[in-house]
Amino acid sequence: MKFAVSVVLFFALAAQRPPVVLSDLTVPHDRLPETCIPLSTPWLGTQPSQLASIRRSFGPVSPMPDRSSNDVGSPPPTRGLDVADGIDAGYEATYGTSAGKALLRVYALRFRSAGEAKTFWGNSRVFRSPNSAVMGPIVAYVAGDKGECRDAVVAYVKSLER
Repeated sequence: MKFAVSVVLFFALAAQRPPVVLSDLTVPHDRLPETCIPLSTPWLGTQPSQLASIRRSFGPVSPMPDRSSNDVGSPPPTRGLDVADGIDAGYEATYGTSAGKALLRVYALRFRSAGEAKTFWGNSRVFRSPNSAVMGPIVAYVAGDKGECRDAVVAYVKSLER
């Protein structure tokens, strides 16, 4: 009986947790090993060029489908800021070791809906990566050198999954 009450209480409390916002991705200092430090103030914003850059960190962007027949022998055009279409906001933070031996980044994108985020994540190169997480409309990915710093940052980001 106690177990059933505990399970019900757990799910009731979990349902009351507020949704994750991009700024929640900043790892609190007490969750980082002593040698792991933030190397910059996290970027959080809606600037299309930065959103496009973060979007590309999740993997290759497919070529633009609207090529004219005159371009048959030429390489596909590079996509510009259109890769940021459908993305509401982005986040990027850089962490490293105090000895300067490891460098890692947390990249995140917030989409208009959780469905769009899941679709994007499922089609990205980080799909099934243990270093990625989906939190409602937010997709996050931790990239960088292996080590205790990355392990701590990944563990924190994964703890935000709901």
